Amino acid sequence: MRTALRAEPVLFGVELPVNLLRRDLDEVTGTVLSAGTPHLLVIRTPGPGLVWYGAIHSRSSEAIAATEVLDGWSGYFTRDDDAGWHQYDPTLADVQLCCAHLIRALRAVLLLAPNKVGRPAHRPAPRGQWPGRWRPPGRPDQPRPGDDRRSAGPL
Repeated sequence: MRTALRAEPVLFGVELPVNLLRRDLDEVTGTVLSAGTPHLLVIRTPGPGLVWYGAIHSRSSEAIAATEVLDGWSGYFTRDDDAGWHQYDPTLADVQLCCAHLIRALRAVLLLAPNKVGRPAHRPAPRGQWPGRWRPPGRPDQPRPGDDRRSAGPL
């Protein structure tokens, strides 16, 4: 399965936390054998195709690397931005962030700075604030060269 996945030009990767009835314990001491939260690691091809599932003790780079699924692979990888995946970036053709994670991050930016991120796409721009008439902050009253109109301000 690993060899078949490595032959693919594009792969998706995700790690998902799982709830367990109990953690693996040392039989003598009774202490938990591994640090971190157990996760399910999924590496798959786009669309119908290959899907590899693996259990990892945490989403650390060491736990992901121990699966050896992506060793020597150099294709296009879609993933979240968790640091455990960053170890593969130097050898990959390119990385695309998972769209769901990207949208979640952009929503967080909007929540943190709602007045700094422009206008929602479903609302029309106020009169006089069209993209071709934008001015840098601090000098909204100065026309661009070749533009004899005055701006109503930045978007």
